[in-house]
This record gives sequence, structure tokens and C-alpha cells, in this order.
Amino acid sequence: MACQNEAEEKALIEFRNQLTELSLLENLEKSDDHFLLRWLRARNLDVKNAIEMIKNYLEWKNNNEEYKMAHSEYWAPSELIVDELKYKFTGLDHAGRPVLWMPIARYDVKGLLKKGLKPDCFGYCYKIMDHLMLEIEKQILACGATQFVSIIDSAELTLEKITHIETIQCLLRFMKEFDAYYPELIHSCYIVNAPWIFSTIFNMAKSILSKTTLRKINIFDSNEEKWKKVLLENLPESALPIEYGGTASPVLSCYKKTSE
Repeated sequence: MACQNEAEEKALIEFRNQLTELSLLENLEKSDDHFLLRWLRARNLDVKNAIEMIKNYLEWKNNNEEYKMAHSEYWAPSELIVDELKYKFTGLDHAGRPVLWMPIARYDVKGLLKKGLKPDCFGYCYKIMDHLMLEIEKQILACGATQFVSIIDSAELTLEKITHIETIQCLLRFMKEFDAYYPELIHSCYIVNAPWIFSTIFNMAKSILSKTTLRKINIFDSNEEKWKKVLLENLPESALPIEYGGTASPVLSCYKKTSE
């Protein structure tokens, strides 16, 4: 059962009916209960606000050239972008949620932007979200899990990266889009190895992300003993790569170079 209580059942029926009357439901890529509940929960079951959120999503999707490019049958990300923007699903948490690892501080976004690949970077990010949605859909069928867990490694975040304006603008844009157009997907986020300069980004993010999302973010510095303890308390060893205190396959070996 997708709904957790009677209030959700009532709101979902009203939400679906109004979306149908407004001819919005037919424009959504999905219309199952799990999908619609994400928007309702993001707006605390306020149907009117959830409908506005859907309208904004459809407008964004229809006017976003990078999104349309990414979902064109003629487009594929270049090897350069795939090789640079690495990520991996490392396993499942105790409730069956996919665990996504991303070493974002190692990404040489500045280098990609200098090569004129900004549209492709966003296109690839949307492809990653598609992959994430597929992994979640598998778990919805398997055990009813509707969210994911993220481990973001901030090691190698340098002052040069944090002061490159276009890189920061791209990061903040995607964070805003994730919060607004992929609601209620994230269950928890663990940011590890965050240097002192990370606070600069996070302070900017506070004005973009919802309070609900912000409450799910856990930030740790380079004290491995501390963050490994927390990760192992919340995630099974099988979902954690060896470098993060678990037994899953190592992930950092995929980076044979250090971004300059």
C-alpha cells in the first residue's frame, strides 16, 4: 500500500481527481500512487500547493533545453563527461533503499565548463536522475522502498574549486532543481570529508533547499572514525565500500588522477 494513513489516501484521491480535471495527469511521465504521493508529501498533503508544484515541474521540463536534449534518442553523454562525473550504487540500506555514492569534490567541473560542455553536464545529471529513478522503482516492487540514501565524499574540495563562480552556479542550480522537481526522493544524505571551506557552499544551499531536505543532510569533517561509526550505525556493511568502513567493492580506485 503506497499510502501510509487515511489522510494520505484522502489527499491522493483529491489530488488525482484535480490533476485529471486540469488535464495535467496526462502530461506526467508517471501517474502511479507512489509518484503522486511524492508531490503531496513535499507539500504536507496540501493538494493546492502540490498542484502548483506539478505545474512548475511541467513548465520546467517543457522549457529546459538540456532536459529535452538528455531525453532525445539522438543524444548520449561523451566519454569525457562519463569518465569525470563518476557515481555508483553501492548497495541497499536496511530498508531496501538504494545507496548512491558520489565523489563530487573530485569532479573537474571547471575543466568541463571550459570545454563548452555545460549543457552536456546538465544533460548527464538528468540521466543520473533517470538511473536513480529506475533503481528506486526496482525497490518499490521488491520491498516498497521509495527513497534513496546518498554518500557524498567532499575530499579534495579546494579553494580554487569553491571560488570558480560558474561551477558554484551550476551546483546551486542543480541542487535547486533536485529539491523542486525530484521531491521526496532522498531519505538521508551523508557528506563526509568536508573541509572548512565546504561551509561556504552549504550556507548558499540553505537559501535554496527546503527545510525538509536540509534536515536530512548530515555533514562530517575528515574525522574518519566519527563518520564511519555513523555510517555503520545507519547502513549495512554490504552497502558501504571498503574505504567507508564496509565490505562492498572499493570505489575510489576509479580515480587514478587527482583533479587539478
